[in-house]
Amino acid sequence: MAMVKSKRVQSEHFRVLECARNIRIELWRYILHDFDKDGALAFMGESFLADERHELLNDAREIHTYIRAANSIYMATVEDYRTRRNFIGLALAACSRLSGEIDIIAEIFEKKINVTKYIRIAGSIHEETNMLKGWRKQTDDLYKKGNLI
Repeated sequence: MAMVKSKRVQSEHFRVLECARNIRIELWRYILHDFDKDGALAFMGESFLADERHELLNDAREIHTYIRAANSIYMATVEDYRTRRNFIGLALAACSRLSGEIDIIAEIFEKKINVTKYIRIAGSIHEETNMLKGWRKQTDDLYKKGNLI
């Protein structure tokens, strides 16, 4: 159940969403450069690059999408709690997938590309994962207080 707009409390910086957005933007920049047909990984073939680019960007998109979906839910009922917690779990799963892919890219292509930028994204993903876990715990604490219908 979404909260009525007039009852929403504005947060200056919803850091979890901001971090997910930054991961997505950075990943776009790096992939456009390294996975371009003329980029450092051009030897891999164009269809392979297109598939890998799609998978990486899809994981980043899912993180952002699931966080936005979870954030849009005002917890008034137990079902709202379950739905929000499920979206947070899906965002965590997407973080895990993306982190694994970044690790593989860094390991396999360390001699072909500048992996420092991917390691920086991996650090951001780790930070995002920790924030999501904190948010999930906060959501659980609200549920345990028993103020839900």
